[in-house]
Amino acid sequence: LEPLIRLSDPTQRSSTEAGHDVIDLAARAAHPQDRGYFTLLKADISAPQSMDETTQQKVWAKTLQWARIMRENTALTRAF
Repeated sequence: LEPLIRLSDPTQRSSTEAGHDVIDLAARAAHPQDRGYFTLLKADISAPQSMDETTQQKVWAKTLQWARIMRENTALTRAF
């Protein structure tokens, strides 16, 4: 099924393939001087919703809730 999915979405890859890119970006092996959003290791433009600070705060708050992260059980004090 994967080859068919890749035909409709060329950015669709396995977690192993994506993981290699994440490691390269985190270790600065790829794009050592750049920061930002990348698609298939190419600089790209992030979705407008990801740039909206209100949306970012809502997503962060929900993430804390779903992960059951509270002030009492984390060092992430700035999150509260």
